[in-house]
Amino acid sequence: MTFKQTVTTTILFCTTIVFANCTSTAEMIKSGNTAAVIQKINDGANPNDVSDCETPLEAAAATGNKELVQLLLSKGANPNIRGKDCDYENTMSIGGLVLHHEEYVRDKFTPLSFVADVATAKLLVDAGANVKIGGYRYNNHQRTGFTYYRSPLYNAIHNGKYDLAKFLIEKGANVNQYDPKTGANVFETMLTSDKKNKAALSFFSYLKSKGLKNLDLSKSALKKIENKTYPSYRHIAGGHETSMPENLFEAAYKEPERVSNRTFCAEEKEYFHYQEFEWTESGQNLAEWIVQRRAATNTLEKPKK
Repeated sequence: MTFKQTVTTTILFCTTIVFANCTSTAEMIKSGNTAAVIQKINDGANPNDVSDCETPLEAAAATGNKELVQLLLSKGANPNIRGKDCDYENTMSIGGLVLHHEEYVRDKFTPLSFVADVATAKLLVDAGANVKIGGYRYNNHQRTGFTYYRSPLYNAIHNGKYDLAKFLIEKGANVNQYDPKTGANVFETMLTSDKKNKAALSFFSYLKSKGLKNLDLSKSALKKIENKTYPSYRHIAGGHETSMPENLFEAAYKEPERVSNRTFCAEEKEYFHYQEFEWTESGQNLAEWIVQRRAATNTLEKPKK
């Protein structure tokens, strides 16, 4: 039974009187029932509830409900709380004709991930939200293949919220993120695909002024990491180190195309995306390292033009 089926079954057995008690806080926030949410929170509902696909703070931030964001934070909501692993489906159809259908999995998203606007983002950042951490997605429900990193900056740019993106960059967001299949800078790909979109092209120029660059995949760059072994890596956000078992490092080094781009954080006892880690010894980002290893083993795909 899937998570959504479980929720539906639960709701069917709830009466109208106790509906608010059996509906998750996040779902109530998304439905726009602010008064009921405030009452529920003031009555002691857990501000860090992770039973739903989104946390209450993530839902409030995504809707731009600053009143609820402030209330949740005042009640102890963690501004860096991670959402749970959930299946999603999107279908686009006209008159019963399916034009597009996709299945994917989202995991580890934060309240900043889909924040609605700059003002709401500022509330979160002032409360300690880290712009350098984000979620990831699998492009299937089987959770196979690569995971694709989705930082708050990625989502802001993808949704054309360039004022929000600038705010995140000012707070330290990384402007370099690379496609695990091709090695291309994902921000360059997004912003230059439509040559008629002047706003996107202008923002691309801004990103270049802030340090956006292509990953060095030259022979000399690949030579620098050849035959080098790294025994540990560090979570950039918290600074905590995790040991890398020799056999796992060897597997990633020799067959980088088989790596999903997730790794374990010993401090938090969770798996996060490579983008959030760096090798302790060299300081190189793990996501960049694995792309370079794919280039060295000729397992990168050519970017689509």
